[in-house]
Amino acid sequence: MYDSLFFATFDPVYINAPDICDVCIKQPPMFNYEYCIEEPGGQRQYIKGFCCAACAEGLLKKLKTREASEWAHEEA
Repeated sequence: MYDSLFFATFDPVYINAPDICDVCIKQPPMFNYEYCIEEPGGQRQYIKGFCCAACAEGLLKKLKTREASEWAHEEA
């Protein structure tokens, strides 16, 4: 499994970004993100959007949890 997560800042003057975070739908977005999830069969799912700082942290924790779970599965 090769999941990845990329963050970038953006300039709201030049980018047509939403007014609220795509993840929590509460806070204004701070980052543009792309989350790639590799499925067991090798297919990749790309999730792109804009997120607030709290949700960026949550996405990073989700990536960490998925990787730790994969390591535990490989160790077993």
